Amino acid sequence: MALDTRLTRDPTELEAIYRFRFQVYYHELGAQLPDDVIRSGRLRCDFDDVAYNYVSFEGGRVVACLRGIDFVDLPNSAQLIEKYSLRPAIQDLDAACLGFTGRMAVAEKFRRSSLVHRLMMLATDDARQRGTRLAFLDCSPHLLPFYEAIGFRRYAPAFSDPVFGFKQPLLFMLRDYIGLNAIGSPLARTFNPCEDDPEIREWYARHYGAYATCRTATLLPSGALTDLAERVFSGELTEVPLLRNLSRQEIDLVLRKSTIVHAQPGDVVIRSGLRDEYLCVVLSGRLESHHAGHHLETMGRGGFYGETEFLTSRPRIAEVRACESAELLILPTEYLAQLIEKDVVIGRTLMRNLAIAMATRSAARLDGMAALSSQLGAKIHMAAAATHGAHIMGGERTSH
Repeated sequence: MALDTRLTRDPTELEAIYRFRFQVYYHELGAQLPDDVIRSGRLRCDFDDVAYNYVSFEGGRVVACLRGIDFVDLPNSAQLIEKYSLRPAIQDLDAACLGFTGRMAVAEKFRRSSLVHRLMMLATDDARQRGTRLAFLDCSPHLLPFYEAIGFRRYAPAFSDPVFGFKQPLLFMLRDYIGLNAIGSPLARTFNPCEDDPEIREWYARHYGAYATCRTATLLPSGALTDLAERVFSGELTEVPLLRNLSRQEIDLVLRKSTIVHAQPGDVVIRSGLRDEYLCVVLSGRLESHHAGHHLETMGRGGFYGETEFLTSRPRIAEVRACESAELLILPTEYLAQLIEKDVVIGRTLMRNLAIAMATRSAARLDGMAALSSQLGAKIHMAAAATHGAHIMGGERTSH
């Protein structure tokens, strides 16, 4: 069935978009939405009043949507200026050339199709015609390979969103013809070389040059071993149990769609209830997990989270927070599942490593519970003895 992809301002179609967003973000991804939004069954905010909403219909039903907003149209920009660290852009560039994109939602059957690129091409072309030079968004860590392959770049630290979880802010230079062609971005097909914007590339290099090399392994030259794979294979990160007993070539393959993000102290890198599709491995720093207000464990280099959700396809159980600055390896579970199914040797090794790590952690928790039970028993015994002694002393005093 043919897809109808376009910009819409029709109130009925917009209402269908809001309900489709809610279905994806709440029912599928587990976003912690406010009660009034849950009751309404629609995901909408004031920004939608000034947004450009792009949509794809299949047989009259919404199957994908994307929102674009021009910065100058925002009713209240103060919150977004801080959230997205926009001050350098506002100080150096005309506010009329700044925009935002987001609220992308795609039906499961189309998430690995060209529809997503088609929707983004349409939104990008329209934004360029309106004079937009920079567009900002945030994404979940496991989606970084997708967005960076399109041409989005990192420029600021990740942050914790109370509704949507751990997010990495990104920017997109809409007229970066040379940069987009260099990485083979599908969006470059609609560009004209004369539209290239070297000034915006120079601006990015001046302010965010340190982020220029923050890319996923798929964007590195063909055959190049990632720095991370080199660190693992050389023995620097032998504490990473997930990657033990893998050859150099196998490690490179496992890490092919991996990426590294950094968390600041207090950042919630995994929020309970969400359906984040990645394993989170601690490369440096420490993370601690909590459930129902109780501390579960603290893990340093080599520890990882998300294996239960990966194996059972259930929402996140525990909340995981950074105790200190941490470097985290993000492994998309969809890619891992495909690799495990495709490569028997890698699959067997990864699953064995997962099983050993989970058993070790379970044993440690049982030991901790036994120690705690012993301590509680000792305290109860001491308290009982003290009470018994007081009762005897009280009895002796009464008998006199």
